[in-house]
Amino acid sequence: MQQRRQTHPNSHTRWNDEEERQLARRCADGVLTPELSAEFGRSEQAVDARLLKIGAVGPAADQARLNAL
Repeated sequence: MQQRRQTHPNSHTRWNDEEERQLARRCADGVLTPELSAEFGRSEQAVDARLLKIGAVGPAADQARLNAL
């Protein structure tokens, strides 16, 4: 896990309510998963999973839904 946290500092930490609100806002603004991953310090898979869980709207959420099929 230490190695993973070098790349994604928030790996395996819980999302808090404010992070979820920010994630939804940034997704609605059209920010794509790679940038969201860097911004939130989490893997692209973790970002995709959270976008789906919170029912986010935007291009990154659309792509996450396609990836989940």
